Amino acid sequence: MLAPDKNYINSKFKLPDTNIIVIQNGKHQPELSDEVSNTMLQKQSLKIPENSRIEKPIHLLFVNSQNCDFTLNIVAEKNSFATIIEEHISLGDEPYTSNVQINITTKDNSEITHYKLQTENIDKSDHRAKTVINQLKNSKFQSIVINKGAKTSKDFLHVSLDEQNANFDIKGINTLCDTQNMEQQILIEHKAPNCNSNVLFKGILDD
Repeated sequence: MLAPDKNYINSKFKLPDTNIIVIQNGKHQPELSDEVSNTMLQKQSLKIPENSRIEKPIHLLFVNSQNCDFTLNIVAEKNSFATIIEEHISLGDEPYTSNVQINITTKDNSEITHYKLQTENIDKSDHRAKTVINQLKNSKFQSIVINKGAKTSKDFLHVSLDEQNANFDIKGINTLCDTQNMEQQILIEHKAPNCNSNVLFKGILDD
């Protein structure tokens, strides 16, 4: 198993003015993550405190080189705001399958801005992701997704607008080449009045 050190992670992957949390092969790596981020992530649960505004984006870096499974629960408490960058990368050239499930709850009047970048090895990796979002009263969730990696990928998104005035917006682009294969499913349930959802995806193919 490849074992990058913190200098390597910071020089290659850390984004400016962010707090990074590194998950390598399905395990949180505190020694590779920023200290302030480690305090927010407890037992695979990330909580945005009530009445708080997290100014620096939280960079969730998934580093994969072997078969792995990981589940993360994210809760944005009432009247909170945060930006989350979810990035998936490969190290090495060995084939593997990564299974990631992220469960997100946005409570009353909270707001999450979310970016997902998937750039895993296009020749050897199998990326499988499930994201489940539950939105409560007056919450907002905005997402931008860029999928350009993995030999095969399956991405399932389930959004439940549980209480009134919840707003969900997602935009994305999928870029595929050669023998890459991608399966993407999106299910949005409007369970309360006065909720809004918008979905826009584009695809680019290069043979």
